[in-house]
Amino acid sequence: MTSARVFIFCSIALLCAACTSHTKNFAYEKLQDRCVGNFLLQSGDVIRVSVWKEPNHSRDQVLVRPDGNISLPLLGDIKAAGLAIPVLTREVQVRLKKFVPEPRVDISLVTARSYQIFVMGQVQRSGGFTSQAPMTVLEALARAGGLSPFSKSREIFIIWKTTNGELRIPFNYEEMLDGVRTQQNIRLCRGDIVMVP
Repeated sequence: MTSARVFIFCSIALLCAACTSHTKNFAYEKLQDRCVGNFLLQSGDVIRVSVWKEPNHSRDQVLVRPDGNISLPLLGDIKAAGLAIPVLTREVQVRLKKFVPEPRVDISLVTARSYQIFVMGQVQRSGGFTSQAPMTVLEALARAGGLSPFSKSREIFIIWKTTNGELRIPFNYEEMLDGVRTQQNIRLCRGDIVMVP
């Protein structure tokens, strides 16, 4: 499902949810693949560059530097920040053709140090939180030290910024404690904001 269709579907679901309860009619199952295509390399990420039968051109760990570039033998600096891995792979492959006939390049992510989400509002420690692996909503709230005594724990929402605008995904902390609608504990995409009123 494209992000545009997910956005429209979830927007309708949100309107329906507002008619009853915060989370009751929201279609969380439609959000399973929402982070696909969301990942672009950023400064701090570490990648592996493998060139088939060319160990001199391969590297197990290549850091995306603060200036957004990576450095590879003979190729020098290559802009990596802001690129999806397949795009960077093609760029490296094109540049390698000057030195290697028909190079076969494979680039994979080793560490996503740029994965960051934000928790704002009535929590113990609001701000940005980085992780080497995606977090769920509950994990993010735990990283923020939990809810404050003044929080409206039934009215939490996740702000998801899409190419079509901003979508608010409802989350009810009390329901999670009671084991109700546990599917709302979704995996957060990079850049998501958990807002606790």
